[in-house]
Amino acid sequence: MSMLAKFAIFSIAIFVVVCGTALLFSARPTPVVGVDAGALAHSVRSSDTGCSQGPDEIWDCAVSVGDTTTHYRVEVEWAGCWDATRIRGPVTADTPRTLSGCVDIWDHLQLEDTFN
Repeated sequence: MSMLAKFAIFSIAIFVVVCGTALLFSARPTPVVGVDAGALAHSVRSSDTGCSQGPDEIWDCAVSVGDTTTHYRVEVEWAGCWDATRIRGPVTADTPRTLSGCVDIWDHLQLEDTFN
């Protein structure tokens, strides 16, 4: 096999690894960059009042709809996925008893806030 063919195979392999890593990071960046209050609040839809961190990756996030606020106890896993349980406030269609989701790259970037 010629040196050029070996270089081409090596280049393709590096390209696949880099693209795969970028794709994985864009889907779930939390294991690398962690969870902060802003990213979690964005994911939980708690942009007005935010989230505050307690012990052991347990957060208190408040979701405001109109003039009412519902607080959730949010537990975050290592990969950035979370489960929220209402601890106080009204239960409505916009604020159900439980919520779940995952912090993704868009929650970290929050680009829509840039254009407002």
